[in-house]
Amino acid sequence: MNHLKGKKAIIATVLSLLLPGVGQMYLKKFFSGILFLIIYIALFTTVYAPSIFVAGVAAVHAYASAPDENKTEKNSSVQ
Repeated sequence: MNHLKGKKAIIATVLSLLLPGVGQMYLKKFFSGILFLIIYIALFTTVYAPSIFVAGVAAVHAYASAPDENKTEKNSSVQ
């Protein structure tokens, strides 16, 4: 599992770009994931253009919400 450290943010971002909300669910943030998914589906079925914006916002949110495992490793090795 060491090869996956620090990659959660990238995986969550890609998942949210493919289908908004899935990246948040991958990070176990189910409330925000379901919220992004509902907003995306509602906008996708009515007006396509804003749904692309939701995908971008969801991807940025997933990246920002991912734990920064590399930072915690550096801090723990300094002590």
